[in-house]
Amino acid sequence: MLRIAVLGVAGLLDFIVNAIVLWLAQKFVLPTEKEKGILSVAALALIGAVLTILLSLIPLIGPLIALIVWIWLIKSWFDIGWGQAILIAIVAFSLGIIASLILASLIGLPLLLLPR
Repeated sequence: MLRIAVLGVAGLLDFIVNAIVLWLAQKFVLPTEKEKGILSVAALALIGAVLTILLSLIPLIGPLIALIVWIWLIKSWFDIGWGQAILIAIVAFSLGIIASLILASLIGLPLLLLPR
């Protein structure tokens, strides 16, 4: 039961971080008139997460299809071109890695990766 609770908390934390980094990424890439609010971006992050999970179940090409659908979803959500959508995805991914490293260091996870 504890394992399910931990996974639930981890999933919720992951969703919050993804929504925030996606919101920040659109702030970096888009002009002000194209930007969306945090709740709109959180909805986008939730839809993207569900689609990614479902599409990733397809063997071999599922993750590639999920990536293309995710970029298309960003493109459609913000009403922008493919280039800006790809740039938002790259910036969000980069910010997500930075946020994950910061969060991991705050709770001491990098110590698990060090050789003994």
